Amino acid sequence: MGPGADKERTQEIIQFFATILFIAFLVISAFDHRFGWLHVPFYIVILDNILVTLGFFDSFSFSEKTLLHPQSSK
Repeated sequence: MGPGADKERTQEIIQFFATILFIAFLVISAFDHRFGWLHVPFYIVILDNILVTLGFFDSFSFSEKTLLHPQSSK
């Protein structure tokens, strides 16, 4: 896991930048929450929570179908 896990140089570079961006998103969102930079309407927050929940259940059902039943015979 992490930036050192990949053997190809291009994958290491991509993983490094992805890690940096992920950490930056966490830091910026924490500062935004603390200082109140953005004011998002309540209905957007609810819509976002619904979409995230649907995405979670969709990915769970996808992984359940592919991992538990990799070959379905008819």
